[in-house]
Amino acid sequence: MSLERGGRGCGCQKCGRAGTRAAIGQAWEVSAGTRQAPRHLLLFHGTTLTVARRIQADQRMAPQTTYLAFGWRNRDLARVFAYRASRRRPRDGGPAMVVISLAPEAYERLRRERLIRTIAFDPEDRPELRNRMQLVVEPGGIEILNRGAERFAAVPLTAP
Repeated sequence: MSLERGGRGCGCQKCGRAGTRAAIGQAWEVSAGTRQAPRHLLLFHGTTLTVARRIQADQRMAPQTTYLAFGWRNRDLARVFAYRASRRRPRDGGPAMVVISLAPEAYERLRRERLIRTIAFDPEDRPELRNRMQLVVEPGGIEILNRGAERFAAVPLTAP
């Protein structure tokens, strides 16, 4: 799967390799050349490569409080936290992101049941995090996320 600039598309099962980065937009995956409603949300989770590969292999996340970045334009937030996790656990294979393709219905259910919330970073955080938002999924919402996710993909990152 290629999610980098100029990549061949989102690669999700519904879109195959037909989607383009331009068609994906901020947070949605849509097939190239279609004018239909968006199908899936893109969420990003920064972690280590060992954890990311385990999530990808299991196609599910562990039921714990989880922090996510919402949409393609916010993937840099997940990168920040991937590098932070890698520094904390240097033997875990380096930084990585988990890319989650989530059905909008699952996201709406998480919101309705108040199992996901949007929070701002603290003013004391690093300058690149100020005035930005992140999603926090409660442990009880992870099962809904796991069931609503079409795919979990591990993306290794290079050193900054």
